[in-house]
Amino acid sequence: MRYSTFIDKALLALEPAPMKTSLVRGTLQAKDWADRIAGAGVSELIEPHTLNSGFYADLLKAGLLLWVDDFERSHRYAQEVHTHEGSYWHAILHRREPDYMNALHWYSQIGSHSVFHQLAKSFPGWSPERFVRDCQRASPNDAELLAVQAKEFELLFDFTFAQAIHRKKPLNETRGPRPR
Repeated sequence: MRYSTFIDKALLALEPAPMKTSLVRGTLQAKDWADRIAGAGVSELIEPHTLNSGFYADLLKAGLLLWVDDFERSHRYAQEVHTHEGSYWHAILHRREPDYMNALHWYSQIGSHSVFHQLAKSFPGWSPERFVRDCQRASPNDAELLAVQAKEFELLFDFTFAQAIHRKKPLNETRGPRPR
């Protein structure tokens, strides 16, 4: 088991994911799974683990809903969590929308992040700004950029899951309305 019973099952059922086949959003293909993800309770979402942070459980839903191109519900979850990771999920969503200027805004809200450093090691020269510009100029099925996008999702989802179940909470967790 990589994550949880529910998440592992969802990720397996949703292959190939839209995130792996296009740099921009498509039409929602797996509405049944999107409904299951949105309706999942926290314990169902992370079982057999114990929840540390409800904020990060919401971000797991944001990530999974983005995985299936359910942009509206993913956006609702991401915009309510005021952490670096909430901004990060928000940035990815707007990059794939595609709303590149909005994506750049949300990337700028993150500051520095361990996922950025890991991506730069795997893809020399990677930066959020460069990646957004490259996506803007590229074909939606550019294989190299799709590989970067898939790795970015994997790293951020791993980080988000770890935060959801770890005991130590980030200090910057707040919730409430935030400008779009």
